[in-house]
Amino acid sequence: MRWGRALLIIVIGLIALIVLALALAPSLLNLEQIKEQVVNRVEQQLNRDVELGQVRLEFFNGLGAGLDRLTIANPPGWQSPYFIKVDTLSVKVALRPLLSRKIEVSKIILNNGEIVIERDAQGRFNYDDLTAAPADATSTSETAKPPPSDTPGTDGTPAGSPSLAGFLVSKLALNDIDVKFIDQMIVAGQTVTTAARHVNLEGDNIGFNTPITLDFSGALLTDGEANVRLSGRVGPVPGPANADWQQIPLQLTLKATALQLASIVPYLGAQPALTAGEIGADIAIQGTLGHALNIKGQLALDQAVMPDASGQGQPAALPAVSLTQDITVNLANALLTITNAQAGLGALQTTLAGTVQQFDTPSPQLDLNLNTSNVAIADVINQWPMLAAALPDTMEAKGNITIQAAFKGSPTRLHVTSQLDAQPLAMRLSDGTELALAKVQYAQDATLDTDQSLVKLDQANLDVGFLQVSAAGIIANFDSTPQLALQVETSNFDPAAVLTQLPMLADALPQPAELQGDLRIHATLQGTPDNLNTDARITAQALALKSGSFHGGAAAQGGMRIDVTQMQTQLKAQLNAPNPPAVDVDLNAERFVFDQQAAPAPAPASGNAPTPSSDAPASTVPPINVNGNMAVAAGSITGIHFQNLKAAFSILNGRVKSQQTVQVFGGTYQGDLTANLAQTKPDYQLALKLADLQAGDMANTLTSAPNILIGLLNTDLKFRGKGTGWNDISTTLTGTGKLNLTNFKLTTLDVMPKLAKGLSAAGTIAGFTVPDDLSTRSFDKLKANIRVKDGKIHSDDLKLWGPDVQLLGKGLIGLDRSLAFDGTAVLLGKLAKSLGKRAKFLLDQEGRINIPLAIEGTVTQPRIALNENHFVDLAQRALTQQVKDKAGKEVKKLLDQVLPGAKSDDKSGDSPEPLKELDKAIKGLFNRK
Repeated sequence: MRWGRALLIIVIGLIALIVLALALAPSLLNLEQIKEQVVNRVEQQLNRDVELGQVRLEFFNGLGAGLDRLTIANPPGWQSPYFIKVDTLSVKVALRPLLSRKIEVSKIILNNGEIVIERDAQGRFNYDDLTAAPADATSTSETAKPPPSDTPGTDGTPAGSPSLAGFLVSKLALNDIDVKFIDQMIVAGQTVTTAARHVNLEGDNIGFNTPITLDFSGALLTDGEANVRLSGRVGPVPGPANADWQQIPLQLTLKATALQLASIVPYLGAQPALTAGEIGADIAIQGTLGHALNIKGQLALDQAVMPDASGQGQPAALPAVSLTQDITVNLANALLTITNAQAGLGALQTTLAGTVQQFDTPSPQLDLNLNTSNVAIADVINQWPMLAAALPDTMEAKGNITIQAAFKGSPTRLHVTSQLDAQPLAMRLSDGTELALAKVQYAQDATLDTDQSLVKLDQANLDVGFLQVSAAGIIANFDSTPQLALQVETSNFDPAAVLTQLPMLADALPQPAELQGDLRIHATLQGTPDNLNTDARITAQALALKSGSFHGGAAAQGGMRIDVTQMQTQLKAQLNAPNPPAVDVDLNAERFVFDQQAAPAPAPASGNAPTPSSDAPASTVPPINVNGNMAVAAGSITGIHFQNLKAAFSILNGRVKSQQTVQVFGGTYQGDLTANLAQTKPDYQLALKLADLQAGDMANTLTSAPNILIGLLNTDLKFRGKGTGWNDISTTLTGTGKLNLTNFKLTTLDVMPKLAKGLSAAGTIAGFTVPDDLSTRSFDKLKANIRVKDGKIHSDDLKLWGPDVQLLGKGLIGLDRSLAFDGTAVLLGKLAKSLGKRAKFLLDQEGRINIPLAIEGTVTQPRIALNENHFVDLAQRALTQQVKDKAGKEVKKLLDQVLPGAKSDDKSGDSPEPLKELDKAIKGLFNRK
């Protein structure tokens, strides 16, 4: 340090002046004159004010001189008035070498003094004037110059030149000296003072070409007693002419205790990592500066305090830290060899070994190996607050962890291989979910290029026992906005192990649960975290899930079943902040089965609690846009079997669009759906076409009334509504469309038997006979235009027909299965004529028989009511016809009898009386006798 050079200049100057005083001593002149000459010469040399109390000649224990109350002042403008102040300075010289013009100081002793080093706000030191330039040789007194020599110096300097080769101090002692550093620069606007108190130094044989023995002690960075001791040997130090400082041998021991870190916190930066602590050291240094310098020993940090990073919380106490090292420094070759460095970081023990080459350049070459002990994760987290702060407050981690790492290359281009093992690993998440992994192993092989801000990940492998994940690629601009180009791939893994190792997933399913199959994922990531493109492929040869009631559980708990074979899913996602993520999905599978049994809703609470609404909960749409396609060869959804399912779908800002085609119930379904899921009660529109669906199978599957319907169904329907709750559907659903059923049969609709019965009653009166097969006649086709409104399906032109029979109606079917139709049963063609001539009065102009009727009740229990007034009218018409036919015959017969010329069949020959004959005719007309 430059202040050390300044001190050395001062000491040598003082010694020279004391020698001068000794040279003048034989004259026994006034010592005050000697004092005056000493002060003047020192002031000239240093350009500083010098105060000296007294100059003494000393004869005991050797020839020498002493200076009392020596003060060397500071230039104006510094806080301390003096630079050096000592009570006594004593110098002893050897007499015989002095007579040979050779300075050999036997002893230098400084007692009870203080050295004050200052730095101002601009970074200037109070000794800069002493080290700026060497003193002018002409200013030195001739008496202070060593006498000329006629022989070459022992250090090889030319004869007659001044030389320090012969300078030797047999013993140097500093007793109870304080060193103070006053700094006005490190903290703006403040003065920071650091002191070393009670410094004691003993040095033997201080000079060239001889080993120097040192013993230093003092109180450094502490308010207590002496806590630092440095002892050992330096040298021999080569002479100035052939000085090779790299060849200087060192053998030193440093011991320090309780060095208070708080005293140097201002020098640790604006936001220091530590604000308090005690540092200890026990180090041995042996070797040469330029070759192998071996450093062994221990460093310790205790009672360390780390401030809260936010500046708002309480500081945290750190565990004790220790470092034991065996290192060798080769300054000539700039080589650092770490034979063994062990660090105890609380519960965590680490070992470092290897080499650092070219450490004197900006790009040292590292070849290091790092290993840690097997340590409990909980202990590390508890002891190191920065790790705990990175985890949620209620999160817990258990298990042991070890780390191995190797570093090769320069800090600007460093190749790192590492491995982390945690066996086992158990975590309790903030929501109480427990995660248990029997094995966690992570290994990586990467190159870090700080010049290019680039990480090349040659290979990274994560093994958690049931799942292996590998990654490779590049991370560019890692120090600003990372640019990713990575590939990630998993092994084939059994999803059953996922449920076992990740209980929170299993808990989301009704229990008991069984999952079988295999999955594999391959993905690429391109871009920045805010603008990231991901392309992933998920494959599953087989995947089967049974849970809850589908796996032996209670029906009251519900259940789920999923079965997938030969599934391939392609996912392409784009993150472009602040816009919602965009995802493209392409799913293909040979078979997909999904079934679910919902747990029954809980019973309403007793009392006056309101009845829960049947409406669906408010819709919540994740902030994501999706486009995709799905193709499944075969499968079933909630018991509905299908083939060749194809669907295209999209979600954009919460608005869903989907087109679907599927073969189902022996026919084809084609649908087009739009819905706004961003609304609490979504608006939706649905257009669907059904072609040749087996209506019986559909009714048996979708309704609780089996075998009520048979036929092939064709539709073209369009609906719109708002909300998916039952109340919403019943009040907002509207639509129009066409229905067409062929090979139709509605087993609950017994229109023809009731019609046959009614006509038979009329036939009894009218004298016609109803065909025996009339009651078994059926309708085999249905056609209607419908409209949906207010929870009801309306039709004004419902038509059912079969061979020679029709049913025409107008009315509605409620979404609650209620029926309300008014219609007409129509007998056509041969069937109408088969009732005979006596029923011709029933025929309309087109030769049809129309029977009004009404259908009420429900779809499963319809009630058919024939129009009674119509049948009364039929009876009246039948009676009238009978009267008309019979009256005509009787009147004709009567006229034949009563009119002149009529023939008589009376065997008596008497002519009948007219009134009697008319009376008989009328009685015959009404079958009266």
